[in-house]
Amino acid sequence: MVGDRSTITTDTVSLLLDSSMDFLGALKMTQPIQDLVASIDDIEFKAVEYEGATEAKYRSCERHVNLKKEGRVVRGVVVWSLKKAQEDSKRREVALKKVLSDFEKVRAKLNMGRLKRRDYVEKKVKEASEGKFGKLVKVEVGGLDGCVSLRFWRDEEALRRLGRLDGKHVLVTSVDWSASKVIETYRGRYVVESWISNMKSRLAVRSVFLHGDERVLALVAMTVLSLLVYSVLEVLARRSGLGKVTSRMLFWEFQKIILIKLVLGSGEPMNVVEDVTKFQAEILTRLGFPLPEAFINV
Repeated sequence: MVGDRSTITTDTVSLLLDSSMDFLGALKMTQPIQDLVASIDDIEFKAVEYEGATEAKYRSCERHVNLKKEGRVVRGVVVWSLKKAQEDSKRREVALKKVLSDFEKVRAKLNMGRLKRRDYVEKKVKEASEGKFGKLVKVEVGGLDGCVSLRFWRDEEALRRLGRLDGKHVLVTSVDWSASKVIETYRGRYVVESWISNMKSRLAVRSVFLHGDERVLALVAMTVLSLLVYSVLEVLARRSGLGKVTSRMLFWEFQKIILIKLVLGSGEPMNVVEDVTKFQAEILTRLGFPLPEAFINV
């Protein structure tokens, strides 16, 4: 079982261990997990290489993860994505800049209008401090009504602690695979997720209200069969040398084919397929399908 932070929790891990089912997934970054990650020195992380990667984008190290229940311990692979670390840092700085800007707007109008009242200033400060990044700014409100003072500054210690978590997450697993295989398998879950998304949105199998068990099972079977055809088409296309195409791309390529029905002077009817592009013809040829003309009875 491969899951994300919504499915892999300390409770579900205990259940999976009891059922002897192998699992792999990311844990939610609770405070104990954050403390565990922050305690690891960066030099302990080693570069991870895996098939298909052109450069080492990940580093990892291992730690035992204690579960809340029954004092159980599971294997944890702490992953550090260098790219995501940069993105986290940039996102935090942008958000922090906005928080400081909100405080500056309050200070610019201090002791004017409603901002003469200290309780109203404290209310505006509380609103600006809401959210994850608002807590990264320290604020002091002083003085009495009509003479209110406001000081605020970056909490560098909190920023340093949060920066220790940039780009890092913890994968827990019951298997003894290498760190590279653990990361590669977890990253590959998007394939299954995309198929589920296809099943919910793109397959031409519409949900209907059914009451009989047999009809419900029949709808499930048709949905699974449709998803199987959809997925096999993508696999065959990639094996044929079309590159990293998806079934969605293939359907988009064939969303328009024009059929022109002609009647010759002799009265003989003729059907002509127009606008078959070069790429459409290549797709059909590589997949071993005949051109559209073959399906038209002239």
